[in-house]
Amino acid sequence: MTVFNISNSKDINIFKKTSFAQKGICPAGRLLKLICTLYCFSLCVVSAKAQEEHIVPSDVVIGGQQLGGKTVDEAVKLLDSWRLAHVRAKVYLYLPAENGTQRSWTCRLDELGMDIDTRKMVEEAVNSADELDISPSPVDINNNSQNNTITLPIIWIRDMERLRAFVINKIVPVTKIAAVNARLDNGYRSFHLVPSRTGRQLDIERTISELAELQPNPEGQTTNFALPVVIIQPLIPTDRFADFKHLLGQYSTRYRERNNRQKNIVLACSKINMKILQPGEEFSYNGTVGPRSSITGFSLAPIILGEKHVLDYGGGICQVSSTLYNAVMNARLKVTRRQGHSKRVYYLPEGKDATVSYGAIDFRFVNTTSSKIAILARGVAGRVVIRIVGA
Repeated sequence: MTVFNISNSKDINIFKKTSFAQKGICPAGRLLKLICTLYCFSLCVVSAKAQEEHIVPSDVVIGGQQLGGKTVDEAVKLLDSWRLAHVRAKVYLYLPAENGTQRSWTCRLDELGMDIDTRKMVEEAVNSADELDISPSPVDINNNSQNNTITLPIIWIRDMERLRAFVINKIVPVTKIAAVNARLDNGYRSFHLVPSRTGRQLDIERTISELAELQPNPEGQTTNFALPVVIIQPLIPTDRFADFKHLLGQYSTRYRERNNRQKNIVLACSKINMKILQPGEEFSYNGTVGPRSSITGFSLAPIILGEKHVLDYGGGICQVSSTLYNAVMNARLKVTRRQGHSKRVYYLPEGKDATVSYGAIDFRFVNTTSSKIAILARGVAGRVVIRIVGA
């Protein structure tokens, strides 16, 4: 049964104005009556045809669902569970194997911002069935091998903002490995070389670009994806310290503070640690450690000024310069500038210290050997340990 609908209010008004319940209609009125009747009938036919065009033909099958006779909205609703099964399919993310070991993670397609446009799929399936006149053969999206079956691709839609957020917040942290610089580890009893190691980081833009073009498995099975990475080279390669194998001289002192003075000692040691001197090169303590202030990271701690102790930035770093002085003496290197404190210090015998004051008093020595040397310094657990090593 055909249902006639009048949906245009203007047309309704026209119909009302030309009511045929009036008596005594003239011939012109009869003509007007006929025109109006035909006009309204044509509107109803067009409306009914438009309604029929939103009904899925009986020959349309998507995802195993028979959609014939359903409206587009009803068909989309029927496909919802099929859509969810596909967008929740797994993606296997993996990195290139390193030392025989491969790292991998899994996520879902919807976590990558992927979804299926089932409405557009239904509309395209209907259009294909109408255009090719394949009834009663089904229009199928499941890649079946039935005869006379049209295979239409799954229409994926992608949320690029969600994809970018997932890559940056979820993938980047678990794939990043920092490069490790080579160093000479200055232990309490000996020193040894710690080789450098390359790092890696995700190529973010390439990952986003390739995932945006990812074609998932049409059967809803796991999709594999190799993560593109960039290899990060260390700033200090192993060969920079590979030749330092000989201990030329060493010395250690103890400190008892666990406050700002300790912080200054640790900071000063870090500034001179692994300093390399070529043959004939002169070392300047002030030039290497730099100015002492809050801006450069130093804290207020006691220093010796005349016969008194006063607070100043960098208090305690004279213990580092004094320990270095004794290591230099044990290495039989030439000291070119050194001055003792005006008052005896508790961490060294009298006459074995070397005070410093930025811009005024410096400690300096020269590498008088025929090969390069390196200074190793550490100040932890109440001890300052300094070694001079040579190639």
